[in-house]
Amino acid sequence: MKKRMIKLMTIFCMAGILTVNPAIIGLAEEAEAVGADVSEGTEEVEEKSVEEETEPEEEPAAEEDVEKVSEEEPETETEKSDVVLEEEAGEVSEAVMSVNEAAMPVMMAAENEEEGAAEEKYVLKYVYNDGTTASSSDQDNTPFNKSYPLKSKPESNKGLHDREGYDFIGWEKGGKIYSPGATYEVTDEDRNSKNITFTAVWRQQVSLSVDGEKVVPLTVEENATEAQVTYNLSEVQLTAPENYEFANKWVINDNGTPYDATDTMTVKFEDKNNTQVYNAVSVNVDGNTDVPIENNTINLYSCWKPTKGSDFRITNGTGYDNFQIKAKDTTNNGTSYISALSDTDKVEFSANGWTLVKTVADLKKAAKTPIYAKKSEKDVNYYQCYALTVTDQDFVKTVNVIYKDQFVDTVFYNAGTSAGNSCSKSAEIHPGVIGQTWANILRDNITAKRGDFKFAGWKYFLNGKYEIEDTKKTEINFYNDTSLTVQPVWEGQYTCKDTGYPQSESGVPEPVTGSAVVGDSISLPERNDIKGRANNLRYTFAGWLGSDGKTYASNEKYTIEKANMSFESQWKAVPYDLKFVDKDGTVYSEGKADYNSKITWPSKPTKEGYTFQNWLVEIYNEEIPVEHGEELQMFDQNTTFTAQWSINSYKISYDGNGAAMGVPAETVEQNYQTDYTIDTVVPTKTGYTFQGWSDGTTTYQPGAVFKVPARDVVLTAQWRANSHQVKYDGNGGKTSAPESKSADYNSNVSVAAGLEKDGYLFDGWEQISTGKVLTPGASFVMPDMDETLKAKWKIAYTGIYEAGVYYLIQGQSYILGPGRKAQGDSSTYTANVTIYVPQSGYYTFE
Repeated sequence: MKKRMIKLMTIFCMAGILTVNPAIIGLAEEAEAVGADVSEGTEEVEEKSVEEETEPEEEPAAEEDVEKVSEEEPETETEKSDVVLEEEAGEVSEAVMSVNEAAMPVMMAAENEEEGAAEEKYVLKYVYNDGTTASSSDQDNTPFNKSYPLKSKPESNKGLHDREGYDFIGWEKGGKIYSPGATYEVTDEDRNSKNITFTAVWRQQVSLSVDGEKVVPLTVEENATEAQVTYNLSEVQLTAPENYEFANKWVINDNGTPYDATDTMTVKFEDKNNTQVYNAVSVNVDGNTDVPIENNTINLYSCWKPTKGSDFRITNGTGYDNFQIKAKDTTNNGTSYISALSDTDKVEFSANGWTLVKTVADLKKAAKTPIYAKKSEKDVNYYQCYALTVTDQDFVKTVNVIYKDQFVDTVFYNAGTSAGNSCSKSAEIHPGVIGQTWANILRDNITAKRGDFKFAGWKYFLNGKYEIEDTKKTEINFYNDTSLTVQPVWEGQYTCKDTGYPQSESGVPEPVTGSAVVGDSISLPERNDIKGRANNLRYTFAGWLGSDGKTYASNEKYTIEKANMSFESQWKAVPYDLKFVDKDGTVYSEGKADYNSKITWPSKPTKEGYTFQNWLVEIYNEEIPVEHGEELQMFDQNTTFTAQWSINSYKISYDGNGAAMGVPAETVEQNYQTDYTIDTVVPTKTGYTFQGWSDGTTTYQPGAVFKVPARDVVLTAQWRANSHQVKYDGNGGKTSAPESKSADYNSNVSVAAGLEKDGYLFDGWEQISTGKVLTPGASFVMPDMDETLKAKWKIAYTGIYEAGVYYLIQGQSYILGPGRKAQGDSSTYTANVTIYVPQSGYYTFE
């Protein structure tokens, strides 16, 4: 143990941490010998160069500088303690004067080493990604369950490593990135492999240019990762063009797409080749959209919107060199950018002798949505504008083709979709076009249908008046023609069919159909009666019902007078008795219903205290349950439906109606018409006397019994307010105080009128219980006790300035105004005089 202590001090001395005190070393049995060893070892370290200390067995690879710990066993204990510290700068003196990254593991290894134990060796590598590597210091006998401090910089004995255009952000091992200077915990896998390698991780530096200005490198903000960095844009200064304001949008790298601007810009990086080198791949300025980038320079171009009116970028698409644009007394030739137009301004386009005038509002509507574009190729900014291309097709006249029939039941179809009783098409024609006929703009995909009419062609009416025969030969007059009305031509059709033919063994006869000119006659077929189960008669033939609402007999001749006529065979169903009843004999509904007709249900029956379940019906000697309202056809027999019921239960609860206590909390549920006993507890409520429990119609006393009605019952406590006296105290008033009166608790009590008192003015009624002063006519809420209202008074006046009779109060001082004096007083007063009254009473002043 003593040898281990001396060996540890020897290591500390060599590292420049501890100065050896001979007195301390002398405590060991071999102090003198060991001290000599330490001294010699220290001198040897100071004299040796780094090159003499360690001789690698073989030359390391070009991109890695690897140091292997010697596997030879030292001969003496002193040699065991000697540690060669290799600093990245290559200076032995620096190794002695400071503790480097390898010193602490060495000292810990020495402290934990058992005497005579074999050393455990391993290789530690730092790969810098720039073609150079350097090894760490010797990790003599370092346990692999200890931690290791990583380098804070990519620095080796060859100096500081750097990758041009990149920032060093940490070390990678096993797919995990460690921060510079972080502590790495050695794993069992490291212990088994005896090889630990850390690779430097680099992230590309990013520069920014705004509106083509100088490229400025960006400073990395906090919370950056290898894959994402957010930069602050809040301090970017922009100079607004005249009559424009910043639109809070950026165009990135001149790609023409505006993105919403925020105060930050986020750049994402990727290590595409798994080399721990992260290059910029996209930028995001709006918080949502990642825009791919090809290099580390990001160019942002500002977007501006006009503060006055709207801008337009008009493109000449007419093909004419004489295309002109006139706006706000300014003429522009060809494609132009026009600024600051108001919605009421008009823009005139001209080309090849034709003129087109549009309001700015119309142009904006045609463009729909503004875009951001440059005013010219030399411009670096983008401006909000409406983009339009004017072609020769814009110089047009509109004519209409109207499809309309005189029959209201005609339906037009546009490409198979119903267009109603009429439809139209607007066509644009251009001046000077030869051979432009009505046939060119007629719609081939328009069809017409009118019930069962047969379509036989079209009729054409020019401008709604004149019929034309051939639309292919009739040219459109650009100046005079405005519309072409198209009407369908129909042939009358007739059909005799058995749509409602009853089911029978003989089957349904084939319908007789055809078309004919109005006036032709047809013969209607004949039908036989139909029987059903048990040879019961179900239907009798009743003739043919025409679409004109008339019934025709068999073989009757019918002359077609309408465009469409149909006949359907009519059958009269045999009626049977239909009843809806209750078990108690109640009849809800009774009557007759035709066979196979839809059964009409009566109103759903109700029964106090019961819930309707369904109906029970006997059909062909079998009882069948049927839901109310279920869709059924009448049977070929007399039918009776009997109602089925279930008894109801109802909830009974208590409402204290403001009670302070004594209200039963439970809610019970009992069947209809069973006995319920009211709880015997009597509730209490401040200011009130309990009167009983009310179910809304009857008030019951605690313990009473009643039959459960056909409803939920809430027993509400009934209260009678306590009555108290309101008393008045005149407090010396000349007039009598009002008489006392009774008032219920919590009711509003109106205060009586004021009183009179010589020499005083009434100043309200003081409410004794609260101390509040109430004016006549005011009100207060009656407390749960008697209340006294006491009159309050104040001196009527303190000075006499006019002649007259005054009631003065004994002991009260008054001011006698100039020229005033008591009657009989011969004195003359020219100023105010204070007088004192010897006795209350009336006094006359002159």
